[in-house]
Amino acid sequence: MGLVSGSVLLRNPRFPDLGAVEVDALADTGALHLCIPEQVRVRLQLEAITEKEVTLADGSVRQVPYVGPIEIRFENRVGFAGALVMGDRTSLRQVAGVLISLAGVLAIIARGDPAMLWGLRLNIGDAIISVAVLIWALYSVLLRRRPVVHPLSFLAASMVVGIAVIAPVYAHELWSGRLIVPAAGSALAIAYVSIFPSFLAYLFFNRGVELIGSAATGQYMNVMPLMGAGLAMLFLGEALHLFHVAGLALIVAGILVAGRPPPAAQA
Repeated sequence: MGLVSGSVLLRNPRFPDLGAVEVDALADTGALHLCIPEQVRVRLQLEAITEKEVTLADGSVRQVPYVGPIEIRFENRVGFAGALVMGDRTSLRQVAGVLISLAGVLAIIARGDPAMLWGLRLNIGDAIISVAVLIWALYSVLLRRRPVVHPLSFLAASMVVGIAVIAPVYAHELWSGRLIVPAAGSALAIAYVSIFPSFLAYLFFNRGVELIGSAATGQYMNVMPLMGAGLAMLFLGEALHLFHVAGLALIVAGILVAGRPPPAAQA
């Protein structure tokens, strides 16, 4: 007997304006409760009622949140229930996708010559970037546990904290005489950074984590070297090479492999 699934709509009756989430739910799995992944809980802003100790099919025992209420619609039937949030676990498919995308990034960095990777020399700037990457990864993971607030409210709070943290550093630069040159280029640069990287990019990234999870969203960070190469072609006259094409193919393939969603719920 094969897997039996059906398309159902899940909705949070406490927040009807959020809309419904359509999932492909597995049936007849032997589960005693509705089980949903973390991304569905975040999208529906479901609050934890308690925690339950559950025994999985492999015999392992875990403490998981029990959330609700959830409105369940299947064809012309409507019901209400709670759900166990099973969380997100990195699958072999996601690991494979990350490795494939990483190969594409390395192909672009090395310009198609693997020997160039052995000649790389790291410095203090590389160490700073490594710390930044670790902090960003932590932010991406903890983003799933943010308070149940409007996305713009959360972004505004993040900006206030960011300003408070960076203000002493900016004050030190002003005190040391490093001033912004009053010119049209400076104004355009500030406008660009304020609108795109500091506002829209964060807003879209946060929403992406809500919809597909931190692991799948993080995959798209691998597109940045490719975008850098594309901008270099556009503004600096760099030529298109075969390693650009190979890198693009590997990065896109990795994103497609890692981004294929598993069944969203079990009943």
